[in-house]
Amino acid sequence: MLQTQAAALVASEPLMQSLTARYVESYDSLGALISRLLADKFGCSDVGCDVFHQTFVTLYRQQPALADLAARDLCAILRDDPAAQNHLSSLFFYKGYQALQGYRLAHALWLANRQPLALFIQSRMSEVYAIDIHPAARIGAGITLDHAT
Repeated sequence: MLQTQAAALVASEPLMQSLTARYVESYDSLGALISRLLADKFGCSDVGCDVFHQTFVTLYRQQPALADLAARDLCAILRDDPAAQNHLSSLFFYKGYQALQGYRLAHALWLANRQPLALFIQSRMSEVYAIDIHPAARIGAGITLDHAT
């Protein structure tokens, strides 16, 4: 589905080719795609993109339910937001969705007794998305954070 939406996005806007190639064409699962996307957003001089990427890929591999939650959240956007065009646009351009997935990864780290990294992700989410969700918070599935600011 995401590959089809990526092809349509590039057909309508050719400048999106590198974006879709980096994320959609390079990864075979939603968890892998989100891992790369969020690693690129959260990476900084203190904790680099590659460290985040490997950490996130490992979390998705160890906890497949995280990818299920991510998929349910994507579906919720189309259900709740009449402006949402498709899953791919929501994934790429909705900071509320990206922040929610960042929270979910931070929450998994929090529960695994990796609180310092979870709090660091919370801090990066605040800087990147202007949203602050404590990693110990409990948030259900199928959530839409519209705009997130």
